[in-house]
Amino acid sequence: MSALRKLVLLVRSRPFSWVRAADPSAQCQFEVEETKKESLINELKKGEHSGYVPAFDGDSFLKDLHSKHARKG
Repeated sequence: MSALRKLVLLVRSRPFSWVRAADPSAQCQFEVEETKKESLINELKKGEHSGYVPAFDGDSFLKDLHSKHARKG
């Protein structure tokens, strides 16, 4: 196993524990970003498993979205 591969495995197994000692705010931000990433991945997986809408009309869907969320004024 190459030294680079060992380093990659080490970093993956211990998520930047060295950052904790150097900069606690960086560690906190890292953890927040990791949580967001995990949530997004979980939601994408749910979407992948939900299947397709048989008669989906993208144009009417977009028009409906625009009418609901258009700025008024």
